[in-house]
Amino acid sequence: MQVTETKAEGLKREIEIVVPASDLEARLQTRLFEAKDKVQLKGFRPGKVPVAHLRKMYGKSLMAEIVNEILNET
Repeated sequence: MQVTETKAEGLKREIEIVVPASDLEARLQTRLFEAKDKVQLKGFRPGKVPVAHLRKMYGKSLMAEIVNEILNET
């Protein structure tokens, strides 16, 4: 992760944060595998929901959570 201050004018600041896609993907995969054991969906036995199905259903919301966590870490 790379943090760069791009603009500093008085009290106004602009910061650019660059996170490699591989880091985001790794965190997303970890989250999906953790959620796989907890999620119960109709048509699937508990803990047996395919990761691809979880990614399709919850991928965007999980990615938003991951991005927020990364921003809070910096």
